Amino acid sequence: IAYQGLFSQIADILFVLVFSIVYILVIMTLHVVFICIRFRISPAVIIRGAAGSTFIELATASSSAALSQREEECRKLGASPTVTKFVLPFLQVANKNLTAGIFMIVLLGISRAFAIQISLAQLVTCSIMSALLSIAVPPVPGSSFSALTLLCAVLGFPSQAVSLCLATRII
Repeated sequence: IAYQGLFSQIADILFVLVFSIVYILVIMTLHVVFICIRFRISPAVIIRGAAGSTFIELATASSSAALSQREEECRKLGASPTVTKFVLPFLQVANKNLTAGIFMIVLLGISRAFAIQISLAQLVTCSIMSALLSIAVPPVPGSSFSALTLLCAVLGFPSQAVSLCLATRII
């Protein structure tokens, strides 16, 4: 019987990971499609142009670490200095909605893993807190763990839930 509980928790963790990856890929695809339509650029040009900064972001888990590389790539693609010096840093902060979404996915996955029911009021509260905390999280790899710890405490999750957040480190 202990194995069934373990396999159920592993399945729940995998569900959270897969759902998070799908969520990120959908958001990234929508961004690329929007840029391609808006500026009439081939998707291949955008993907090749953003490959270096994307690799830095994935390797360091920080979009801030890749900002200078992203500015250089935008200049090479013909973006104006206004875009590279003002719009990119501004959108880096404004685009933290992805982080808020991931916070909610992690919280829902953890509640499923620990069989904890979340009320509508708690869900609304955590959605608002996730949006605010996603902007407040400093651009340092692993810093979102403090926000997840706070959200787990608000929901009354056990301390093992916080450990699960640290163990998965999907953000």
